[in-house]
Amino acid sequence: MALKFDLESQTIELKSPIQVGNVTITKREITLLHLEDEKSGFSGTGELAPLPGLSSLSIFVATEKLKQLVTLEIRSIDLSRTVFDRYLFGHSCMPVPPEVQFAFESAILDLLINMSDKKTVEYFSLKKFVKPPTNVLIDNLTHLASYENILCIKIKIGRKNREDEINFINELCIRAPYAKLRLDGNQKFLAREIVDFAKKIDLSSIEYFEEPFDISENYSLRNSLDLRIAIDESLKKINGFPSGICALILKPSNRFGISGTLKQINSTNLPVIITHCYNDLFGIKTLERLAWYSNFHHGLFGLHHGLQGDY
Repeated sequence: MALKFDLESQTIELKSPIQVGNVTITKREITLLHLEDEKSGFSGTGELAPLPGLSSLSIFVATEKLKQLVTLEIRSIDLSRTVFDRYLFGHSCMPVPPEVQFAFESAILDLLINMSDKKTVEYFSLKKFVKPPTNVLIDNLTHLASYENILCIKIKIGRKNREDEINFINELCIRAPYAKLRLDGNQKFLAREIVDFAKKIDLSSIEYFEEPFDISENYSLRNSLDLRIAIDESLKKINGFPSGICALILKPSNRFGISGTLKQINSTNLPVIITHCYNDLFGIKTLERLAWYSNFHHGLFGLHHGLQGDY
């Protein structure tokens, strides 16, 4: 089967800025990869969206690398034979950055699903995918007026005055009594600081603390803490899955690609939370498919920064 491709650049102005590390983002620059099977007319789209502050790639460099990869690989793709196993289950050693790998694999995955490839649809169909009533990232209580039946809330911690954050969390537990809270520290705490922080909040409402300190450098403390801790930033530094961890947080679009994500999911019995890097519509669709495959409450939070997918 002959395939052709084209690349489409898009710039999305955000309704409000996003802070990632030391970088303030006011727009998202993405490149869409469109693959088309010339014989059937079916097509698939993948999203390339390196995140400033997390990714070391500029959108220009990433797009060039994607173009080189597709130009090289497209000649050997045979949709009628081994493309599913080759590119999604077992082809995770591409000599390209994960952002580029994710875009390429996403386009293949989307194309196979649009072609109704039986194996792909069975593994990644969204027909049975049901989002929680609300799964949201908030930073002030006024947002609560917009949501009903909140089940899961993510909060960034370690960025403001600690007492203010503690008061905010405790008030949130009162206003949203059925919600489980995911507290994302982004390694901004010392291990002993998070223990003191935890003593002042209602732990019965906390699903987990998302890497509040650098887990890779605090093995002994991690195991001695009586807290539910999920691992995110340290996943790339650690071989295997450390003890004392309750969940893995994966960012496929900027850290693992699809095949790398599937490898992580299939290598552990821990819950795997699929989350985004402020992706747009096509990226979120791929992440939803991976969340369906992981079969666990995902981390594709409603962000309302102005992205097409309203994430």
